[in-house]
Amino acid sequence: MSEILKSTETIRFSAPSSFQLADLKIQNQVGPDMPIDLHGHCMFKMTDETAMIMGGESSQGLQDSIISYINTMNEFLILNVRIKQKRKDHACAAFHSQESGHQWVVIVGGMVEQGTKAKTEVRSN
Repeated sequence: MSEILKSTETIRFSAPSSFQLADLKIQNQVGPDMPIDLHGHCMFKMTDETAMIMGGESSQGLQDSIISYINTMNEFLILNVRIKQKRKDHACAAFHSQESGHQWVVIVGGMVEQGTKAKTEVRSN
């Protein structure tokens, strides 16, 4: 039987400017635990210091949480905002609109609770 984890790892890659696979250096270490056990979530880079994790499934069921990982603090924070629909196994991406000046996140697909119709979500900051 498998277990839903809340543990994390960080992996750092470095290579000289004239990149050759043999010169690639890889360093990995245990990261901080997430606030909840989670799988089937999506994750994307917001800034050089921050990643966002949205949705997924925990041992308590489908999630609508948005979790922020702040690299400079090596810490996870559950934010007070939620995605509109609990879902897992979905995709998400962030992009910056030069026209509006906003950062946008698109959340698509995945699985929802039985009897619920899935919706695409678009969020901006």
